[in-house]
Amino acid sequence: MKKKVLVGFVAALSILFSACSSGDSTKLTGSAEDVLTKVWTAAEAALGEGNAPRVETIAVAADQAQQLLGLSGADFNTYVDSAAVSNALITTSAHEVAVIKVKNASDAAKVKGLVAAGFDAKRWICVMPDKAATVESGAYILLVASSTATADAVITAFKDAAGTTGEVNTFFTK
Repeated sequence: MKKKVLVGFVAALSILFSACSSGDSTKLTGSAEDVLTKVWTAAEAALGEGNAPRVETIAVAADQAQQLLGLSGADFNTYVDSAAVSNALITTSAHEVAVIKVKNASDAAKVKGLVAAGFDAKRWICVMPDKAATVESGAYILLVASSTATADAVITAFKDAAGTTGEVNTFFTK
């Protein structure tokens, strides 16, 4: 009887832990820029030729973190291993996609929250994104602020590349 109870308890715990760890395991590897390139390439293909903005990708430094990611320089230095951002080249639409790789995967959810709280979705002159959202997988966090179609394509590409993610946090809609 005790053995059956113990086996049942172990089975219940394994189900509980697998359900709670959806964002902890990921297929993503490499730097933030590597992941961003992979995700953006897939999103562009999904959107179709001519439907995705032309972008420039740059690495993010601590002194740019507040403006580009909504993270203070101190938080960037504490938590971030690498970060890269793709902004639209000259255009009349607000568009930014960023990937942040944190030093410790256990900090990803916290950093995702800091980004959502600190990101200024109204920073563009005369335009705003339709949607801004974050999602994490392992040590990687995706930030997207763009049109709804582009944001959704980027989120789907990130989820497909990662294999497993946490919850999508849509923190701004127009």
